[in-house]
Amino acid sequence: GEGKLNLSHRMPHIDVQPVGNYTFNTIEKSFYSDVMLSLGFLLDDNLWSILVKDIKTGEGAKGVNTERPIYATGLRDLVGKKEADELLGRMSLGRSVRVPDGLRGKEFSTLFFSELPLSYLPENDSYIAKGDNIGVGNIGKEMLNLYVKGGFEFINKRQGTDMFIYMDLDRHWYAFKYRASSGIMQVYSSNEEFNTALNKVKADKRKVKATKTNKQYLYQLGNKRLRNEAMNKFEGVPE
Repeated sequence: GEGKLNLSHRMPHIDVQPVGNYTFNTIEKSFYSDVMLSLGFLLDDNLWSILVKDIKTGEGAKGVNTERPIYATGLRDLVGKKEADELLGRMSLGRSVRVPDGLRGKEFSTLFFSELPLSYLPENDSYIAKGDNIGVGNIGKEMLNLYVKGGFEFINKRQGTDMFIYMDLDRHWYAFKYRASSGIMQVYSSNEEFNTALNKVKADKRKVKATKTNKQYLYQLGNKRLRNEAMNKFEGVPE
C-alpha cells in the first residue's frame, strides 16, 4: 500500500500525520515500510533549538536520501503538490530551501521524520524502528534531512497510542516518552543545558488543558531511566 497511513489513535493535542508505503504479509503478519511522519506537539522553542543544534553539529552526519520515490509522493500528500514541487525543485538545484508551512506546524512546532523504516510487532500492536537510518527532515522551520541513530515506537493500547522517541547523537542522547492514558510526555537528555532550560519553562506553558472530549497534554522532565528503557525497548529489534 501507499499514501496516508493510520498507525495511531487517540493522542490528544498531538498532530500525527504519517505517509509512505508498506508491504504486509497476512500469513506471516510481517510489516515493512518506508514512512514519513509529521508530529506536532507542544515543546518550548528553545528546547527544539538546543536539539537542532546538537543534530547539526554531529560529526559525520549523513544526509537523508531524498531521491527515494516515496519522498516526493509523501511530501505531496503532506503539503500539497505546489509546495512540494517547489521544495523538490530547489533541492535538486542545490539551492537554499524554506520548510513548507505544512511541515512547520500550525499550533505547535513539528518534528518531521523524513525516513522512518517501521516494522510491526503484532504481539504489542506496535510500530517500531531503530538504527542509524532514522531521518530527521525538519524541526519547526529548521531544515535538516540528516540521519540520526536511535529508535521510535507507537504502541496502540485501548486508551490510545503511547509513543517513544530516542535519539542517540554524537554528544548527547534525548528521550521522549508519551503516555496516552495520562497525556503526559516525559522528556530527558544527557545534555544538561536542555534539562535546565526545560526546568525553567513555567508549568502553565508546558500544558494544553483538557477539553470535554480530550485529556490534557503536559510535558515534564523525566530522568535517566528513560535511556535504560530505550536500550531494553529497542534491543533485538531488526535494523
